[in-house]
Amino acid sequence: MSIKVTQPSTYFLVAHGSRDPRPCEALVQLTDLVSERISILGKHQKYGMAQMPLVGMGVLELGPSSLYEQLIEFGEQTLAISLHKVQIVPLFLLSGVHVQEDLQIEIALANRYFESQYHELQDNISQCSLEIKLSHHLGLHPQIRNLLLAKITPEPDAWILISHGSKRYGANQPVLKIVNELQLLQKIPVYAAFWSIMPNLESCVRDLVEQGYQHIGVLPYFLFEGTITDAIALDVQAIAQKYPPIKLELTSPLGVTVELVRLIVELLEF
Repeated sequence: MSIKVTQPSTYFLVAHGSRDPRPCEALVQLTDLVSERISILGKHQKYGMAQMPLVGMGVLELGPSSLYEQLIEFGEQTLAISLHKVQIVPLFLLSGVHVQEDLQIEIALANRYFESQYHELQDNISQCSLEIKLSHHLGLHPQIRNLLLAKITPEPDAWILISHGSKRYGANQPVLKIVNELQLLQKIPVYAAFWSIMPNLESCVRDLVEQGYQHIGVLPYFLFEGTITDAIALDVQAIAQKYPPIKLELTSPLGVTVELVRLIVELLEF
């Protein structure tokens, strides 16, 4: 993926948010690693910036404040170090309503706030002008499939990739594309299942059992361990009891890895 040259900026990772503390802990770890990666690459130094790159994090839902308030706070930190651009990286795997609508609304509110500050202090533009820009969401990175490939073990003779799913038209197409790519690369059946819509995990297992498959792998297409991945694990146990001869093998979600950090940094503009 090519790197564009643009004005210096700070970076803000946005996740969905959860009452479960594990995703938040993983997000903190991921944010630190992204900051370290940018520093190692030295991209910020081309602008004469001696300090570590400013990388923040926030959540769309269930946070201590609304996302636009989190963005205002981070934007003020950005202005305090004499930078005037924030890049938002949505850590979402699907282009559902959150990416297409909710994030856009929150960013517009934050931009409106800084625009109002600009109009009030037109005689001091350098202190209040700020651009908050939305980058591509994580699921658009063309190499996201490689993170999934690394989790596919040779023992199962078929796999099911289960993601959250979206009712928004076309939002699930990237998942189907990844499934097709995995199937071609692994040369074994790979099905797509969804948590919130059909086909669900049980229907996919049933189809594979009817075709004679005895060992089925289940790969959660989620970033971190959390409430939904726990529920998927319970589903796997319940489904396995319905089909006693069948072995179901559940892997972990993507998790915080060096490879994930690299993909996130490649979505940024420097």
